[in-house]
Amino acid sequence: MTELVAFSLPDLTGQMQNSQQWQGKIRLINFWATWCPPCRQEIPELNRLQQAQSEKNLVVLGIAIDNESDVAAFIKTSAITYPVLLAPNQGMALSQQMGNLLGVIPFSVLVDEQNIMRHVWTGEVTQHDVEQELQALMLPTNNSTK
Repeated sequence: MTELVAFSLPDLTGQMQNSQQWQGKIRLINFWATWCPPCRQEIPELNRLQQAQSEKNLVVLGIAIDNESDVAAFIKTSAITYPVLLAPNQGMALSQQMGNLLGVIPFSVLVDEQNIMRHVWTGEVTQHDVEQELQALMLPTNNSTK
């Protein structure tokens, strides 16, 4: 098992966000771009996953391999309910460090609470795919009640 490499990337406001701020949470890191049809197609699935699993310590994190103006324009017309970071130049190299051997997007990585990369998906991912993997990571004591 490989530990997630620390990284810092800007969000859409230009604020640098460090990956370590989400340590202690399960993260689904999704590399995508506005010009990628399968990437755009999986966004509603990722939104549903974020909504369904947020109380269970999951954060979906989008890393756009795209320029800021295109991402900002896209988000105005397509709701994304999870954090999006910008990596127009270094995003593909970062995804390759996380196991994207084919250099394709969409590409997603599931990282556990101890910062260990547990599963990767090359291509489109569904809420069901991720939730199957989450069952192995989430302990019953992590479930919160309302």
